[in-house]
Amino acid sequence: MPEKAADLLLEAFAAIRTDLRLVLAGGSSHTDDFAARVSELAARDPRVLMPGYVFGPDLAALYEFAHTFVLPSRLEGLPLTLLEAASYELPLVLSSIPPHLEVVKAQGPGVQLAEPGSVQDLRAALERALVNQVAERAGARERSRTVLEHYDWDLATDLLEQVYADAVHDAARRRPVAWSGFGSGPKSIVRPARPTVDIAGPRSPEPERTLDLRTLDARALDVRTEAEAAADTSVPSQAAGSRGGELGDRAPSDA
Repeated sequence: MPEKAADLLLEAFAAIRTDLRLVLAGGSSHTDDFAARVSELAARDPRVLMPGYVFGPDLAALYEFAHTFVLPSRLEGLPLTLLEAASYELPLVLSSIPPHLEVVKAQGPGVQLAEPGSVQDLRAALERALVNQVAERAGARERSRTVLEHYDWDLATDLLEQVYADAVHDAARRRPVAWSGFGSGPKSIVRPARPTVDIAGPRSPEPERTLDLRTLDARALDVRTEAEAAADTSVPSQAAGSRGGELGDRAPSDA
């Protein structure tokens, strides 16, 4: 992809005197003209390898034995390859675009930054990364610990679960709900009692809770209070008129 700026990397690397090899992993993504240009530039330098897409043990081996990881992209989201390289304690050479800065924060030992789209800046960043290998490796190890602490799948899952759990909790407390069952029309409109579902993580000053999403649909089918059931009363259909059109046709999972 042109956004990855592999052509700029090849031009910058061609101007550097080193015995290191440059491995460009990946392939074309509907950009055949750009891929052809990259292949042409790579063919001029015998130090360049283009193995195509790399997965599994081969990819792990590339990370394990790499000297430096380079990502000169003009555009990125949150690049997983950057996180992977940091987890392998590799020195990083990156374009100074916001997604990269979000991960590494600033230039320093273990991280060299280049202006996006600048061959000269990229060449200078590569040379800085190659000069003091001891300092770069030490900085990369420190950076790796920071990245692994912050970008953790278990932590991300817990936080996302908490967002959904809080939304369920707040919606149940603050809004009247009309449940239609399975398309049978509105049965009643009640303000449900405080939900008994436990929600992951503490919400001071309440005790610690957990969430079991499997119980939500079952609970949603009956929100009538015990007092209402004991009185054996139902809300007339016209009472649901103003809200019935808004909520009455919703499936239980929409609340």
